[in-house]
Amino acid sequence: MPVHALVLVLAAAAGHAIWNTLLAGRKDIQAATVAALICGLVAFTPAVIATWSFTAAAWPWLIGSAVLELGYFLVLTYAYERFELSLVYPVARGLAPVLVLAVGTAFLGVGATALQVAGVVVVSGGVLLVRRREQGQLLGVALGALIACSIMGFTLIDREGIQHAGTIPFFWLAILPSALAGAVIRRRELRAAFDRRTFVVGIAMFGGYALYLFGLRVSPPHAAQATRESSIAMTTLLAAFFLKEQVTPRRWCGVAVVLAGVVLIALS
Repeated sequence: MPVHALVLVLAAAAGHAIWNTLLAGRKDIQAATVAALICGLVAFTPAVIATWSFTAAAWPWLIGSAVLELGYFLVLTYAYERFELSLVYPVARGLAPVLVLAVGTAFLGVGATALQVAGVVVVSGGVLLVRRREQGQLLGVALGALIACSIMGFTLIDREGIQHAGTIPFFWLAILPSALAGAVIRRRELRAAFDRRTFVVGIAMFGGYALYLFGLRVSPPHAAQATRESSIAMTTLLAAFFLKEQVTPRRWCGVAVVLAGVVLIALS
């Protein structure tokens, strides 16, 4: 991965860790998510206009990305309302590069190296350690895996889509249906959800993903996805410090193992 791509993706990881932590700490996570999406859309409208580029070939990719983004936010908010951030996030973000690699190997004709296979095994072991031995934790892991599937889907789709459209306009349009649908469903709760925190979440959400897509333009998808997952450690630390979650030594060990597996995939 080129150095400038690495810097972009690491900055995106920091933004991702921040907005997920802020969002998970809200009382009404769904309404806060919709408010943040609206804030991000409004804030980035000038950038969309300034960098507008969109061809007919981008439409199929845009529709696919929009559907997956909607599913992503639905499952994400549902999971954050019921389970700890330090459980859901490492599972979702750790499995995402594994799935990107698996799909690339199975359907895109990309061969898997020994390091990549080792990374998959290590990540899988780390996911098992992240889950505490408590009733109901398995559902949290399953939701994290479902989120990872959405991430895998729009990672591969967006990489193709931005070949036919501007990076920021493509992402802006892909997010728009989720914001509109959420505004209709949670319209009564929206006014109370708008504040400084949701504005920061919206900026970090849009800015972070834009940086990631710029990095994705010039690096292999599995490498970019894997590097971005350095946010796993950042988010777990923020969850323990700001959300006061009880991150056990077993879970910290699981996070470290997941990160080690992601590094193996990124270095391959």
